[in-house]
Amino acid sequence: MNIEAASNMKLSQYQYAYGVKMAKAALDLQKQQGAEVMKLIQSAPKISDSKNIIDLYA
Repeated sequence: MNIEAASNMKLSQYQYAYGVKMAKAALDLQKQQGAEVMKLIQSAPKISDSKNIIDLYA
């Protein structure tokens, strides 16, 4: 294997590792945002509270 091919292979391994790192970071961020969205959904008024909400805005 010539030096250029070897260095390209090494570079692609680094790029792959970086890509994996970025994907994991994005996934963690997505999970975190998902948890925040779930908290918002859980803190949202329930259907049973809708009469009170109507009274609030009426």
